[in-house]
Amino acid sequence: MKTYKYANLGNHLHILVKIPSVTKWPAYIRELTGRIAQLVKEVVPNEESFWLHRPFTRIVRGWKRAYQIAKEYVELNRLEA
Repeated sequence: MKTYKYANLGNHLHILVKIPSVTKWPAYIRELTGRIAQLVKEVVPNEESFWLHRPFTRIVRGWKRAYQIAKEYVELNRLEA
């Protein structure tokens, strides 16, 4: 897995990740969300439910145009945050 861009907007995250296979995605997203929740629980221990919804994911197909659009979107959100 390789993370290319990310933006923390306070109440949600944008992450642009390259995975070697679509079949590895479910395990990766479970691990990532679990670790984020554990880190937040350490900082805010009395928070009962951290995730209100399932992660929204989108597969970006096409390395040139689609990737550039997704990368610019994440960067724009990072700058707005």
